[in-house]
Amino acid sequence: MKACVPHWHPNQLRHSVGTEVREKFGIEAAGAVLGHAHLNTTEIYAQTSLSLAERIAAEIG
Repeated sequence: MKACVPHWHPNQLRHSVGTEVREKFGIEAAGAVLGHAHLNTTEIYAQTSLSLAERIAAEIG
């Protein structure tokens, strides 16, 4: 009998950390934490954040 657990892969942790660092410190910081030589690689791992866009819009007006 199979457990009702969603499919999960350890690499999801890397994506989550990359996204969190990008949201708080920017894409360059995320690239440094993830060890990427090129920011286009970081863009694959670190998703853009809708909450960051909302925060910027609220601050700018």
